[in-house]
Amino acid sequence: MDIETRIAHAETAATAIEAGGYTARAWDNGDYVRVYIERMLSRGRRQEMGYIEITGDGRIDAGQMQRGKAGMRDRAAAATGLPC
Repeated sequence: MDIETRIAHAETAATAIEAGGYTARAWDNGDYVRVYIERMLSRGRRQEMGYIEITGDGRIDAGQMQRGKAGMRDRAAAATGLPC
């Protein structure tokens, strides 16, 4: 899967995750395409939850999520149609 398609999938996944009340941003460095996810805590603080990666073979890899792994992976998969 080319980098432009992976970026488009990451932006779609970020939008779906944000709709669930989280903060998400798509990021790429030319090799990796990731969606970094945070959640709001009390008193306006944020907690990093980790990231999901859109791999070159068109899968969603949530291996680097510290919290909410299954939920974020499933939201991204539903929004993009990519396998986990």
